[in-house]
Amino acid sequence: MAGLPKRICVAICTRQRPKMLLTATQSVIDTTRFSGSEVCILIVENEAAPQFSAQSLKSALKGNDECGSVIPVAHRHCPKIGIASARNVALDFARGDSFDYLAFIDDDEVVAQDWLAQLVSAADDQGLVLTGGPVTPVLESNPETYLQQAVWAGYWRQRKRRRDYAQRSVRAGKAGRAVVITSNWLLDLRSATASDLRFDEQFDQMGGEDTDFFRRLKARNGPTGWAPKAHVFETIPVSRLSVRYQLARHYRQSCVKMRAKTAGRALPFKLLTAAPEAGLHLGLGIAFLIAALPSFGWTLFDAVRHIGSGVGVMAAFGQRPLRGYQTVTGH
Repeated sequence: MAGLPKRICVAICTRQRPKMLLTATQSVIDTTRFSGSEVCILIVENEAAPQFSAQSLKSALKGNDECGSVIPVAHRHCPKIGIASARNVALDFARGDSFDYLAFIDDDEVVAQDWLAQLVSAADDQGLVLTGGPVTPVLESNPETYLQQAVWAGYWRQRKRRRDYAQRSVRAGKAGRAVVITSNWLLDLRSATASDLRFDEQFDQMGGEDTDFFRRLKARNGPTGWAPKAHVFETIPVSRLSVRYQLARHYRQSCVKMRAKTAGRALPFKLLTAAPEAGLHLGLGIAFLIAALPSFGWTLFDAVRHIGSGVGVMAAFGQRPLRGYQTVTGH
């Protein structure tokens, strides 16, 4: 089907960020001009009670862009609070209406004008079932304190390293090494490899549902890859630049990864796997923390990242539920 017009559903799962949602949706409308495809935008509202409708959203967009009245905008309500559940609503919608592709972005992002065209082109050219692309963080406003500046500098370096790794993998002909997450995500729904895959709802409150989906697809030998020119830009509120937020974020991510890594294994194996990893993270965290003052905060983010990750690894086998999806930042 390469070269033929595609039917694409672009899904945005949203919760308590109506202004960011409008901006994200408008950017998707803009990118449809360059896609050469039939595109429908799906808004999945993950709230106990819906706050808007497809018609109210289209009315808000119509004044911002002349194309707002001709791009189909669908609305689905997911009353079960959980990110994996919301994504499954999008999957059911796209499969039920026989779309060729399902794309995801987050409601705090905007896409480049050729984003969708670049994703589809890479998927077609490389024969990919799942395609990802770079996500660049952009600050919503300037940091207010030196501490926030230090956290932002470290956060930017970390995200840049991930993008650079993906780019190197592409150049080396090993684009499948890059993990594809739903902040910039395109799934070929026509592929039998992924025809019955869904997001695991045990990740509803903790996140990591997209990485789990990616790994299960890879286990089936589903081809994954990278579209280096399919750019997405994530808006970062200053409130995320606190030590507490970053500690909690990396704690949660590390805990999720370790639980997935050791699922179904005996406790001795779990402990033998977790102990050296936790020790390494905590050792690096302490070293970076000691270096933070003489480096004028250069290593602060790395200290926070490793300490949060080390504690998260140790907590992976406890019974404490992870509730990262309960807190929403942005507007």
